[in-house]
Amino acid sequence: MTNKSGHLVIATGGTGGHFYPGLAVARAFQRQGGTVSLVVSGQHAANHIEAARKEGVVAFPCPAFKLPKGPSSCVCFGPRILFGVFRAKTILKQLGADFVLGMGSFASFPPCMAAVLSRLPLFLHDGNAVVGQANRFLSRWADCLALSLPLAPGQSTRCPTKVTGMPVRQRILQAVAVPEEKDRLSANLGLNSQRKTLLIFGGSQGAAFINNLACECAPRWGQSPVQIIHLTGQEDNRALVNAYAAAGIPAVVKGYEPAMEKVYAVADWVMCRSGGGTLAELALFGLPPVLIPIPGSSLDHQRLNAAVLERAGAAVVLDQKTLTPADVNQHVTSFFETPATWSERADKIRSFATPRAASAIVDMIYVETGKKRRRGHR
Repeated sequence: MTNKSGHLVIATGGTGGHFYPGLAVARAFQRQGGTVSLVVSGQHAANHIEAARKEGVVAFPCPAFKLPKGPSSCVCFGPRILFGVFRAKTILKQLGADFVLGMGSFASFPPCMAAVLSRLPLFLHDGNAVVGQANRFLSRWADCLALSLPLAPGQSTRCPTKVTGMPVRQRILQAVAVPEEKDRLSANLGLNSQRKTLLIFGGSQGAAFINNLACECAPRWGQSPVQIIHLTGQEDNRALVNAYAAAGIPAVVKGYEPAMEKVYAVADWVMCRSGGGTLAELALFGLPPVLIPIPGSSLDHQRLNAAVLERAGAAVVLDQKTLTPADVNQHVTSFFETPATWSERADKIRSFATPRAASAIVDMIYVETGKKRRRGHR
């Protein structure tokens, strides 16, 4: 195995927040001359496998399992784990894997545990400031854990860690490296590039609260020279469209936006949730956010992610449990009254940008594997 070779198997799946960073690492590994395969689990596995193949990356399905939620599901839990792990072990052997990278979540657990049983070098990636349960368990056998964000206080792992950042899709990186003309992008959306643009979205799980909040805030926002792009995550947007129209706010309201790079390029600041992938993209575009973490997210990771940026002075963080429209209105008003404060936040969030995150993870794999080989020869 030469310096830039070997077969990397990436275990991923579950949500797009785990799959697409894994796909970005796969492309980076290919560019450095290695062979790569994805082993994909979870309910969206078929769609993710198709997406990988369109990008020129081979992908294979692997059985996944969910944590038991009651006594009846506990009965089948053990056998399902064993089946998934030994099926993954067969896949790794058939592929001739040299090392395995797990992208977090229990969807990646069977191939990672199979790597342990096969005595293959194991690497992990976590997209949040708190290490997920699967990664925390697997870290006792891992060579290194790559982190998207510095870990929150009190966090610990059983293996070395390295802050590499969150790998993002190539089209996001391309849009940052070669920006499109803002006037043209704004015109395509029916917006005025001379007017300040607030981008609002809630993600796949947390949109409803933000949508309702925006309806309540709209009358006050209409007193500011603001225009809005609002991605609602739903099909019926009549209430929001009417609220913005009644307030006299130019607005683009749509359920989803497949080309997020275009709305990022138009936006001046953002109100959104605080998933790891979202924060990575905001940092690349230098967009200062008002963050509203989803209450009760797994291990409270959204709150802890947001706290990392808040401590750095890169974001405003609001608590959904106590949040009022007046709180949000205060920050929208401050954007126009104290622009220097928001420019400073924009500069600080850029310090979290990691355009080379995927390549940094590939480099980590080669470096740590090389160290292990050298120790083995002593």
